[in-house]
Amino acid sequence: WAAAGQLQQRPEPKGGGIIKRDWWELWPHDAYPPMDYVLASLDTAYTTKSENDFSAMTVWGVFSGDVIAQNVKAGGTDTERSYAQQSPKAMLMQGWQERLELHELVEKVAKTCRQMKVDKLIIENKAAGHSVAQEIRRLFGHEDWAVQLIDPKSQDKLSRLYSVQHLFSEGMVYAPDRSWADVVITQVGSFPKAKHDDLVDTVSMSLRHLRDLGMLTRGVEWTAQVQESMQHVGKNLPPLY
Repeated sequence: WAAAGQLQQRPEPKGGGIIKRDWWELWPHDAYPPMDYVLASLDTAYTTKSENDFSAMTVWGVFSGDVIAQNVKAGGTDTERSYAQQSPKAMLMQGWQERLELHELVEKVAKTCRQMKVDKLIIENKAAGHSVAQEIRRLFGHEDWAVQLIDPKSQDKLSRLYSVQHLFSEGMVYAPDRSWADVVITQVGSFPKAKHDDLVDTVSMSLRHLRDLGMLTRGVEWTAQVQESMQHVGKNLPPLY
């Protein structure tokens, strides 16, 4: 970090810090794939004072294709079965950070959730988060998305990002080629030395929550689940006597 800042005039080591820039998979298409689940994550700081943190929000979609079994010859005689679709992927669908008052923040969050067809909105369980969650439920409780407060418990921000590092390194996280996505990628790559970390909090909170829900399984886990689902489990035979 010191060499990058003093000698290279860079805010981060080449390639990124905890999360490498190259670990993000590029989604080159204009349209997103069909999503199985859409999750929004909000880090709250409702104030317009320049010295305070931003309020930040990212929206994530989980997508996967059909499982296609392929028979592969191994050793000339044995046959192995591989799967073309090995695991679900996460797509960064939207992201922003702004300094907003409470009413403006709630309106922008609701507009984003409505626009991106969010299934659930998660907010960190802290003082500002409580107020925002209450206001969203009061004004937009009739909408299609759920609101849930998330308690990180004893985990600090650094531990939370490390807990999802393997999802990036295994190529499970995608982002479109757009300017707002580059802002998110740059801030995540600069953590923990960046001036602001609001978007980083939403990224780690979203991916950790999807992981806890069992919706973002790693390749080896996904393959094991598919193989297990294809096995026939018969009933226990009745005793002969």
